Amino acid sequence: MSLYPEEDDLSVIETAVYRQAVECLCLLATKLGEKEFFFGQSPSSLDAVVFAHLAPLLKAPLPSAALQNHLKACTNLTRFVGRVLQRYFPKEIKDQEQAERKITKQESEYSDSEFPNKLRNIRIAALIALVAMTAYAMSTGIIQVGPADEGEEED
Repeated sequence: MSLYPEEDDLSVIETAVYRQAVECLCLLATKLGEKEFFFGQSPSSLDAVVFAHLAPLLKAPLPSAALQNHLKACTNLTRFVGRVLQRYFPKEIKDQEQAERKITKQESEYSDSEFPNKLRNIRIAALIALVAMTAYAMSTGIIQVGPADEGEEED
């Protein structure tokens, strides 16, 4: 808001900032080109700063993924981030891959173990709901249960 003091509408500010971020990503992608790093074959401080901004944007789950999707479309920047991660953070990459495999394995085991009891759980829930609704109807007087009269006498 300090950059746009004349604007009161936050959506206008958000659109302007997003447009500038997309332009910045495009300029970085153009500058990097097909090179391994921005200034040749060895990393520089610019590479460190760019990686520090792009890696979280690329890897973190975001509520609005529009900028993240644009970054993924810039394939040379995503390859740059992957190259830096593999070269300088190989242990973290291995740990992340193991964690992802473990999560997918647990999810598949959970869904397989849940399946045999799924129908039973649905039936139990339906029975409990039926009993609760019947008890409520009886307590409010919607349903009345009493002794049945065999013969009705008219007065």
